[in-house]
Amino acid sequence: MLWCSYLPDPAISPPRVAFAIGRAQGPAVVRNRLRRRLRPILSALSTANTLPNGHLLLGINRSKVDQMFAMSTDELTTTVADLMFRAMQAGR
Repeated sequence: MLWCSYLPDPAISPPRVAFAIGRAQGPAVVRNRLRRRLRPILSALSTANTLPNGHLLLGINRSKVDQMFAMSTDELTTTVADLMFRAMQAGR
């Protein structure tokens, strides 16, 4: 549902996060709701020192937008944390 690109940089703390949510995901209202849903989760992960130092680019697959809105905050947090862990392990 989500994808992540990661560029390690130990000098960057806290990590820099950007979103790649294009017009294909829906109108601006939907795209902004997606960002507003992800920002507090990433902030909590950063506070807990779970996010790796560096640059992170998060995006969402076009066909999964509705599925993401149907997820609870806890499920989405688990999904994002797992995605960050895999990106950090892969170093990409």
